[in-house]
Amino acid sequence: MKKIAILLALVCGGLYGWGEYQTLMSEQNSLSVEKASPPKEVFPQSMKNIAILSKVQKQIDEEKAAQKVAEEAKRLEEEKLAKQKALEEKKKAEAEALEKQKQLEKQKAELERFCVKAGQFTSKQLPAVNQGLKAANLLEKVQVKPIFGQDRFVVFIIPTTTLKGAQALAKQVKAKGYTKAQVITSGPLTNATRLNVFDNEATAMSYMEKAKQNLKMKSIRMTRLMGEPTGNVVLVFENVTKKEKGQLQKIVQKHKKQLQECPIE
Repeated sequence: MKKIAILLALVCGGLYGWGEYQTLMSEQNSLSVEKASPPKEVFPQSMKNIAILSKVQKQIDEEKAAQKVAEEAKRLEEEKLAKQKALEEKKKAEAEALEKQKQLEKQKAELERFCVKAGQFTSKQLPAVNQGLKAANLLEKVQVKPIFGQDRFVVFIIPTTTLKGAQALAKQVKAKGYTKAQVITSGPLTNATRLNVFDNEATAMSYMEKAKQNLKMKSIRMTRLMGEPTGNVVLVFENVTKKEKGQLQKIVQKHKKQLQECPIE
C-alpha cells in the first residue's frame, strides 16, 4: 500500500509539472508575438523591380544584335588575317622562286662559254699583250691569226716562153694605151704581161672584156691573188668563261682595243 501511495504521488506531481510547463511556454510565445514587428507586404514591393515584357525582349534583341556584330567582326578579322597570311606566303614563295632563278642564272653564267677576238695588234705590241695574258693564265687559250692584205684581181696576158718575149709584148701593149702594163717576173705567172690590178672582181671582169676587144687578143685572163701578210695579227679566244672574258677586256683595253664576239660561221 505504501508503494502504491508513492507511485500515485509521483504521477500527480508529473501531471502538475506538465501543466505548469505548457502554461509557461504559452506565455512566452504570446510575448514573442507581441514583440515581433508586423510583416511587410513582400509581393507588391517586388513587383516594382519586374520589367515590362517588351523591354525584356528589346534587351534580348539588342544582346543578340551585339553578339552578331561581335561574331561578324571576329569573322572579318579572321578573314583579314587569313588573307594577310596568304599574301605573306605568296610573297615568300615569289621571293624563293626569284632567288632560285637567280641561282640558276648564276650557274648558267658560270657554265656559259664565249668566243671573242681582239685586234689588230702589231708585232711591237704582242710582247706586252702576251705578258698580260700569261699573268691571267690565258696565254694557252689564245690563237694568233695573221692579217692579210686585201685580195686583188689581176688582168693579164698569158705568159710567153721567154722573158724577152714578154717584155716585147708589154711594150706593144703600152703603145696601145695600156700604160700600166708590165712583165711579171716571179710566181706562177712568171713571163705573163700584167695589164692592171683591181680590188673589185666585177670591175676586173669588165676591164678584161674591153681589153680583149681593144687588143684583139683572146689570151687575156683574170685571176685572183690572195692578200699578202701585213705583219698585224688578231687574237682569238675560244671557250672562255664570263670571268675570263672580263679579264681579257681589261688586258686589251690597255692597248686601246675592244673585245668582239667571234663571227658565226
